[in-house]
Amino acid sequence: QEEGKTKEDYARIYGCKPEQVTSEPDDVFRENSDTVVFIGKELGFTNKDLPETLKHVRGSLESESENAKLPKNLEYVGGNLDLGSLTSAKGLELPETVGKHVDLGSLTSAKGLVLPKTIGGYLDLNCLEEIPAEGLELPKTIGKYLFLDSLTSVKRLVLSGTIGGSVYLKNITKTEREELRKQRPDLNIMPNP
Repeated sequence: QEEGKTKEDYARIYGCKPEQVTSEPDDVFRENSDTVVFIGKELGFTNKDLPETLKHVRGSLESESENAKLPKNLEYVGGNLDLGSLTSAKGLELPETVGKHVDLGSLTSAKGLVLPKTIGGYLDLNCLEEIPAEGLELPKTIGKYLFLDSLTSVKRLVLSGTIGGSVYLKNITKTEREELRKQRPDLNIMPNP
């Protein structure tokens, strides 16, 4: 009965039918699925395609695929967004808001990457080696840590938003680390000298 009420509430919010709201992964992946809201705890989509109608995932969303794709209309993931095996950001459209962590730990290039505006947990870009010439707009809010350990230069890195935890930059020079500390004395730039 409670799930029925939840489905009706989400259907009203998203202007869809209650049948387009589900807690069952099988409903999401059935042929010709028109699921708009997934209210389950976890949705794994390795080697599966998510329906283009999907806008909201209340729990976590994860794929171990090197070329995972997200629906263009996806606006919100309430849990973790784990795309830790993804190797290219080409064609990747991330939701505007992720409630917990975002793992993009295998991306070596951020060319074309548009990050969520709000991330409640950490952002893992640990294999990113450089910021593209056109720059990389970081989220306005990162609730916890920002991992950029493979970055070798912070030349085009702009840390303008709110970061609740430390920024991990293992491979930059001490001079660059000190420059960042001058720009953002409020941030803990790791590792400390």
